[in-house]
Amino acid sequence: MAKQTAKRGTRRTVWGRQSWWIILLTSVILFGGVGTAQAADVRGGNDVFRLGPDEVVNDDLYVTAREVYIDGTVNGDLIVAGGYVEVNGVVTGNAMIMAGGINLNGVVQASARMAGGGVVITGKIGHDLMVAGGGSTFSGVPGFPFRIGQRTIQQGVQLTSNASVGNDAYIVGGQGDLAGTVKRNLFSSMGSVTFGGKVDGSAQLYGQSVTVRSTSKVGGVLRYSSTSAVVLPPSVAKTVQEAKPTINEATPVQPNFGWTLLTWL
Repeated sequence: MAKQTAKRGTRRTVWGRQSWWIILLTSVILFGGVGTAQAADVRGGNDVFRLGPDEVVNDDLYVTAREVYIDGTVNGDLIVAGGYVEVNGVVTGNAMIMAGGINLNGVVQASARMAGGGVVITGKIGHDLMVAGGGSTFSGVPGFPFRIGQRTIQQGVQLTSNASVGNDAYIVGGQGDLAGTVKRNLFSSMGSVTFGGKVDGSAQLYGQSVTVRSTSKVGGVLRYSSTSAVVLPPSVAKTVQEAKPTINEATPVQPNFGWTLLTWL
């Protein structure tokens, strides 16, 4: 039987340094979760927080730590602020994550909203996906990796071929490699974006550099804009529309992740 670790109602477990709670409160405000914080299970403050594979939280879970690993089940929303965050388990509600590096390998049954220098998604998201990722906004200029503890983080957003999004995906940032499946519509605005996935609805790809792989398939309209030439595979979409970039589009500004998230919400 799974170990029940939830603290129901208004009971909280609070420990750790004050600075972590400043980060947590900032994250809660950005993600619009202040109204539900009274009923949440709040944890963290240490270097590493881990929810084991046999552990279950029957509540919303708020966590701050340098490294966060969610291997168990959260029957509610998950809100995390940390240096590195890895989700391998199941979140039945929404996942809202702000970190330097993020790996989402598990299942988020509702929506996922994430901001990070390097974001890798290999898991399943039931509803919408919103991501702000790092990397250079200038074509041909790589986003240099950085370290969090002993871990090296590659900047940018990766939506791997195993990843799936049940509704819409909205992805902005410096660099993106999007190879997963999106059941509705995809919007991407990045310095450079490589698209090789499947979108059942329409797809919008904007960037200084846009690459479309032969594995790509768009059920609706594919609309793209790039300052460099784009070669499209045959039959990638029934309808293809090119939007000529303006001067502002040709020199995109690195997005402010916090402001972008606040604007979405």
